[in-house]
Amino acid sequence: MPVVHESGEIRRLGNELTAIPGIRAIFVFALVLGALSASYAIFEARDFDADGPQYLIMAMMRGGLYFGEPARVSVQFLQQFFSFVAYRLGGTDLLTYGRLMTLGMQGWPLLLTALAWFVLPRGQKPWILGPLLNIAVVIPTTSFMGIGEGTIASCLMWLLYFLVEFRMKSVFTGVITLALAVGCFYLHESAFLFMLGISLLSFSRAREARGVAFLFYVLVGIAALASSIHLFYFVVFPRDSSERGAFLIGLLVEFLVTPQGPGFNLPTVAALFFGACLFLVHFPRHLSDEQRQRRVIAACKVAGVIFALIAVLFLVLPEWVIIPHAYFAARGLPVIMTTLMAGMTHFMLRTGWTADRLVPARIRILLIAIISLQLLVQTVMTQHWTSYRRDLAELVATHQGVIDWNTASEALNPHKTFFRRHLIRAWSVEPLSIVLAPNSHVLSLVDARPGIKWRAFDPLDPGSLPLCAKGLDWSQYLRAIGETSFDVKTDCQVRR
Repeated sequence: MPVVHESGEIRRLGNELTAIPGIRAIFVFALVLGALSASYAIFEARDFDADGPQYLIMAMMRGGLYFGEPARVSVQFLQQFFSFVAYRLGGTDLLTYGRLMTLGMQGWPLLLTALAWFVLPRGQKPWILGPLLNIAVVIPTTSFMGIGEGTIASCLMWLLYFLVEFRMKSVFTGVITLALAVGCFYLHESAFLFMLGISLLSFSRAREARGVAFLFYVLVGIAALASSIHLFYFVVFPRDSSERGAFLIGLLVEFLVTPQGPGFNLPTVAALFFGACLFLVHFPRHLSDEQRQRRVIAACKVAGVIFALIAVLFLVLPEWVIIPHAYFAARGLPVIMTTLMAGMTHFMLRTGWTADRLVPARIRILLIAIISLQLLVQTVMTQHWTSYRRDLAELVATHQGVIDWNTASEALNPHKTFFRRHLIRAWSVEPLSIVLAPNSHVLSLVDARPGIKWRAFDPLDPGSLPLCAKGLDWSQYLRAIGETSFDVKTDCQVRR
């Protein structure tokens, strides 16, 4: 048989294995850069976008917490945990509440992912690769819409999987795992398959366990099965039937390309190119290792060019490439991808694979590049969200009464950019204009877009307005619209 000689480039690839940082170092790098971008987003209250202001308003009317999605109560509690503490301590500044809500939405994924490292046993630390790919590649596809519960849910899923896979050998870890499995009863409806898998894994391990470990495996299996059935109920019978169709359409099409623009979710484009390179490391199997390495080298070069192009676009044309709707449409990706990656991790463990084998040197270089790209992308998005938030705050501070949507659109989007167009057209511009009232004194609010399917409030009907929300003073707004029959202080006391 002829001898196949490696090319010089292939040999250099082998030499790089000792020079390129390993999974542990890249994991720390991702957490540090993630913390930097999250800190900026928290300071600017970035997760005041989308449903965030509406959740805050409703929480201010209901004792500091609002659970808008019955299948996601556990995650929504974490999202609102810090703002709830502020509520109980008597805080009233709504911008501070926005920062604390953003802390919940941006901070928990990083904290839970860091905890996953400590859950893994010493000899299994490289399997942190799954949570690493989640925060570095998957979550950025939807992170601009932090209110989407899938980001935190996916990190809780990794913790639960690692506990069941590696750690249920004592009463302490058994109790923690059982508590987490019970908490996942209200995790996220799209996690029903994951919870079914956890149930099967637990029952399978129970067959090999003895004593207390056997008991906890059985209890976790029962809790996970109950959670799966409960979450599946909300898939079949969602809170809002229209949400089911929107969720599926978002995952099938709009997570990447949105017709409301048009526009591409560029972090998703980057994630897809990274995924393609990762796939080519191991497939197709009929090719030789050398042939696959050649393909990986070529694919990584293409991906590097794509990453550079995305970076340039975000720097040069940010308001034309940041498409908020695409980030919202991708909100289910972290849960779905975590389900797939956790399943693959389990089967690879069974067949003797190691995590290091999955990410050779070229892929690790690409992973470092995509983590760096995400820092740039998130920073630019926060900058432009801040500009929009300040312009809207100035608009409501300089007007009285109801601001017509067309008037607001002309003032807030004079250059007709895609970024602001998507934000202004959404129903959430109305509650956002309320929480941005100067010093919490509501002078005006922006009416929802004409013809929109759903609106949070009727600006001319005091009965529909959140007049009893803690921290808001509506007296000047009510006078501006000619409403004198509603005494906010007295009527709110009666309502309570």
